[in-house]
Amino acid sequence: MQEADPLVDFSMGVELSFCGSQDTYRIDLAGHVMKQLRAVQSDLATTVHTWASHYHWSETEIFAVAPWRRDVISWH
Repeated sequence: MQEADPLVDFSMGVELSFCGSQDTYRIDLAGHVMKQLRAVQSDLATTVHTWASHYHWSETEIFAVAPWRRDVISWH
């Protein structure tokens, strides 16, 4: 599997320079990506709720605003 798609089974070799020991660590890229996706989804849900609460807009109206414009407004 490693030869066919190295990102499926991603690992990283580490060598400690002070003692010369080596070890290999597996990295769960899919798990990391899913964690990031959940964080972005949560932030977006919070943004939609906040905008809807303040402006009484629908999701369609909120998503019609460019993402960079939604991100610059702070609700402190």
